[in-house]
Amino acid sequence: MKNKFVFLVLCATLIFPYEASRGQGLATVFAAGITTSALLDKLSDKANNVVQNAGAVGSLVASKAARDIQLEIMAARIQLHDELNQNVDRLDQQKVSVLKEIDSSLTQISNDISRVSEMQDDLVLDIDGVLNRVPFLKDVKTIRRIWGASQYYRPNGIYIVTLHGNIFDTGAGAPDVTVGGRHLSAPPIVQPPYDVRLEIPASMLNDRFQDRKLTQVPVVVKQRVYARDYWLQVWRDEYKTQEYNFTIELFPKYPAAYRLTEFDSMPDFDQSQTLTWPRRETLIPGCGNPGCNAYYQISEDLPPNNQPAGPPAWTNFYDSRGVNWYSGFGPCHNTSTGAVCTYWQHSHDQARNVGFDVLYHPPKTVTVARDIELVPISGESLSHYFDDPQANDAGQAKDAQVGPTGQSYAIAEKGIDHGAVRIGQTYDIHFNNSMKSYTLVFRTFTGQEIVVTPGKGSDALELSQLENQSDFKRITVAFKPPW
Repeated sequence: MKNKFVFLVLCATLIFPYEASRGQGLATVFAAGITTSALLDKLSDKANNVVQNAGAVGSLVASKAARDIQLEIMAARIQLHDELNQNVDRLDQQKVSVLKEIDSSLTQISNDISRVSEMQDDLVLDIDGVLNRVPFLKDVKTIRRIWGASQYYRPNGIYIVTLHGNIFDTGAGAPDVTVGGRHLSAPPIVQPPYDVRLEIPASMLNDRFQDRKLTQVPVVVKQRVYARDYWLQVWRDEYKTQEYNFTIELFPKYPAAYRLTEFDSMPDFDQSQTLTWPRRETLIPGCGNPGCNAYYQISEDLPPNNQPAGPPAWTNFYDSRGVNWYSGFGPCHNTSTGAVCTYWQHSHDQARNVGFDVLYHPPKTVTVARDIELVPISGESLSHYFDDPQANDAGQAKDAQVGPTGQSYAIAEKGIDHGAVRIGQTYDIHFNNSMKSYTLVFRTFTGQEIVVTPGKGSDALELSQLENQSDFKRITVAFKPPW
């Protein structure tokens, strides 16, 4: 959140100008002989351009700042209603200066879009302070603050947007509101003295959300505004209807993809070491009668958790009476715990001790990486991060798609290909009991990377403490709304 006021400072250039020559991206809209109305139209187009460009790269703070300026342009148009048709050059210097600073601020915001892309506090559009500090705009009747100007996807319920302005009072009544060209069915709630609450049903707005991209939805507010400069102007209608425009910014339905890797401690054998386990001597008696033959299976076993080498794992045959024509070792084979060799005894009256050493690899512990999935607690299926990047995929569920030529539309940016999560949704993580560590990486649509490990959390996430269950370890994680 450390830079969330960067562009609010830029907006304040209405009061504290900077050099317009710094802006190199968008050209100035000022031109010789242009009328005030035409200039305001061009400023509106420029602001719209900045908002769209900011949304395309997920620069939320830039988008917020440009939408603030859209409200300022609307306020200036209302206040300059008697001067719309005259040449800008005929306006007084203060008004011209304000319009030029709006133009310069939009250029500067455009230049800084790519540098400010983290998810930031983007909830409130607020121009009240700026307007109060500009003498000719101080008393303009307009919308001055909007709570809920950015919204994240909810499967159901309502989206709440609250408007604050000196146009709302009980005498004027509730405004008429359209959202994205659709008439708001629920009557706006007037909250005296200066607020109006809009309750937008999820069914009215949810099809406007896109999976990966910001969406701007236009809102039109038609409000009766007191029209008399003083109460004795009885020849003038008491109220007139004024139109106000702003945009609601819709966060992507799935604003972040993730990858979750568990690191388990697993037993293994050190193949780089071959050690020798000493024999266990076995007593072999004489076979009984002259000319007799006896055969014995001599087994040599390793301690638990060691691995026989080879084959052959057998080495260093031993016979206490020496190897001669009266005895000898025959065929051998590895077992899971060591080796077995056949011993032939031909001496009828000679007992002896025999055996052999076993070659083995000692045990070790290795760390094994294993990719696992988040599990939505609500039971709602988790969207896989697959789609056609060229398609407008609003409202469509995403599974792995294969195009007509066999290509897979898979977004796997820097290995982030597991799936996509929603803001406000809580997910379960089930680890093995052998888990020693994990890495959870989110990459947001703004390009921000959030990395969580057992020793590192994030302010962007709600992360529970690790719970030791009987069969697994568990934590829960939820992406916080960015305000």
